[in-house]
Amino acid sequence: MAFDLSYSKGGCCNKRRPGRGRKETIMISTSLAAWAVVIAAAAGAAPSPATSRPASGPAAAAPKVTAPEVQAIITQLKATDQPGEAAGLFMRGRTLDRNNLDLCRAYMRKMLTLGYPRVAYHGAYEVVRLDSGDGTAWATMAYYLAREGKFALAIDPAVRAAALLNNDASALSNLGQLMGWSDELKHTASLSAKAAGMFKENEKAWTSAGAYSGAYKAARSKMKTYNDAMKKSTAAVDEADKQEKEALTVIRNGTIFVRNARQRVAEWTEENKKNQTHLDLMNRSGGSGNYKRDLEARINNTKNGINTLNGQIGQATNKVNEAVRTVAKARDNAAKAKADAAKLSMPELEWKVPSVDGRATADAEDKGKRFTLMPAAPAPAPADTGDLPPVEPPAATTRPTASEAQSALDLAKMLLQNNRVDKGLQSLREIVLRYPNTAVAKEAQELLKQHENP
Repeated sequence: MAFDLSYSKGGCCNKRRPGRGRKETIMISTSLAAWAVVIAAAAGAAPSPATSRPASGPAAAAPKVTAPEVQAIITQLKATDQPGEAAGLFMRGRTLDRNNLDLCRAYMRKMLTLGYPRVAYHGAYEVVRLDSGDGTAWATMAYYLAREGKFALAIDPAVRAAALLNNDASALSNLGQLMGWSDELKHTASLSAKAAGMFKENEKAWTSAGAYSGAYKAARSKMKTYNDAMKKSTAAVDEADKQEKEALTVIRNGTIFVRNARQRVAEWTEENKKNQTHLDLMNRSGGSGNYKRDLEARINNTKNGINTLNGQIGQATNKVNEAVRTVAKARDNAAKAKADAAKLSMPELEWKVPSVDGRATADAEDKGKRFTLMPAAPAPAPADTGDLPPVEPPAATTRPTASEAQSALDLAKMLLQNNRVDKGLQSLREIVLRYPNTAVAKEAQELLKQHENP
């Protein structure tokens, strides 16, 4: 297995090339020997005798892993100021002890202080797997999920972070924004039993805290403005569609009426020609009587009927022409409303980077300083997962419940409705993969067909 380690500045493994801001990518093996060489080279030290090969003869047997070796790596990790080196040390330590809480926590905190909270997520996930009482880890997970647009998933860890980091402004602010988003969209947060209890216990104190209430009001106001604009655009499209539908009905019915009326006029005209010919013969032969009078009345009535129908044909034709203009106008209005909706974008909420020991940290990636880490999927959670919420990447030990699948589908629909098509489609694809052979997956597949192949 390999890791893709990419960043633009700093890092022990960053081989600089000409060109400012060039992104570097280095594939690093997780084998113990390869890690020893890479990290030793990065730190400017000789490879560890425990992992180097002798000049000749068979490879030396790997020594038994001891706690001091991992502790030495943790010490190095805490001392470095290079994100690449920190990542390398973390992954090397994981090859020695996958379940070392101190190592995972040190890596998470280091990435936070260096300004890479979204990279710190990978360490935070491992921390909560090993210690569900670490508020900083939950705050890091909530920040990552929120920045990824996975607000529904972010609420549970945000609640835990706010409860465990008592009065922490960044945790309360992020939770306030998530709840403002949730309440404005009438979204019911799916909380684990643990988080639900925390929220119930702290709700009164949180809602009165300035950090929470200020963020809640700001997020809800932004979402309301956005939703109102979206509703206005949607209403305009719906009204245009309604007008078009009504006009098309007028066109269809009017066209049928005109066609039938003209046919009737032609039939009456032909009938009157015959009656008029017969009447002319009677007049030349001096015919008279009731039959002649009836024939004259029939001819006059038919002429009147023809004149009436011709008038109705004219009126119907005018209505059809007006309806044609209405359809064109309605389609223009619908196109404009859709264009206006396309210009709307989901409001950017101001997420606070998790603090470390009460000290605020930053997100260097927001300033263009990129560092991308793509590690293997985290280890499955322990058998007792009752204290862990559904997070991403998900634990693969159990089949997701129907409520989780529906919640994921609701989120995907919300993204599509709010014009975040790319993320919505990505969520739908994940649903199809995560919840196969379910009604939710079938619906997700249908939505994919509609949006990918219009």
